Amino acid sequence: MWGDTIADALTAETVRIQPGIINHSGTNGYMMYLFANCSGVFHTGIYTGAGEGTPVDVTEVGFSPRILMLKNISTTGCWWVYDTTRGLSSDNDPYLWWNAEVRQVSGTDYVDPLSNGFQITNTAPGDSSIKLNVSGEKVLYLAFA
Repeated sequence: MWGDTIADALTAETVRIQPGIINHSGTNGYMMYLFANCSGVFHTGIYTGAGEGTPVDVTEVGFSPRILMLKNISTTGCWWVYDTTRGLSSDNDPYLWWNAEVRQVSGTDYVDPLSNGFQITNTAPGDSSIKLNVSGEKVLYLAFA
């Protein structure tokens, strides 16, 4: 749908969709959500995984997120959703997977909030099917204040 890679097709100014996708026979329609960074309210970006055992600091957010969504865009992976109501903190961080029929997952410490962003901890999975910190792979994040 997006072309060769999502990272090449989506920029701050352009969304590139392959020809023939929009008017595809038998399709009822598409919905596209577009977000823009708003200082102190919302920030989106991409970080590069460093591999399990190596933390990744994402400090350009500008605030400590109350809701954080993560999705590996280099390969298939889960939508990770953290929030402060559920318990996003510097230790046990319960999360949801939006694309899986599982209840809240607890007992992990994969993400820590920072005053100006967040850290993917050294215990975050780097080589399993859930792909939160795979070395060299890109992860999209959406952070809400």
